[in-house]
Amino acid sequence: MCGLLAIVLLPVSLVGFWASVMLTRTDVFVDELRPVVTKPQVQEALTDGVVQGVLGAVQLQPAIEKALEAPIRTQAAALVASPQVTAAWTTGIRALHTQFIAVMEGRADTKLDDQGRVSVRLTIPVPALTSTLEQAGVPDAGSIAPVVTIPLVRATDLQKAQAAYRIADAWGP
Repeated sequence: MCGLLAIVLLPVSLVGFWASVMLTRTDVFVDELRPVVTKPQVQEALTDGVVQGVLGAVQLQPAIEKALEAPIRTQAAALVASPQVTAAWTTGIRALHTQFIAVMEGRADTKLDDQGRVSVRLTIPVPALTSTLEQAGVPDAGSIAPVVTIPLVRATDLQKAQAAYRIADAWGP
């Protein structure tokens, strides 16, 4: 009977250990999620966010914006694969986890996007796009740094997450 109980509880304890470490330790969380920025789907989403952020930050006529979108997208795709974006990603997920812990412990409110979701916000410098934007007549093109928002969880799911965090924090590894 004890052997059967041990077999049943082993997977639960392994998941609990993993969750405890991932939920409560920022460095482990950051190390685990750092490589995600190299995934093609993530890079595509970041590229879309950079293009939207840049075009949203400039005041150009629609025809000029449409003509600039393809070269900006090409340069943004190259930028997203750069070490600068990896550094921005790491900074963003570290800030997210710090905020997450404060929210889980009831010490802070979370910032939500316009659809009521907790999101990672990345500020991405776009120096490679400066010359393209300057050629289009955009003033202060070098100061544009779009903020890309990546949704993670709905605010309505935070109570479940807080309960899981409390359990993981209380039990520890």
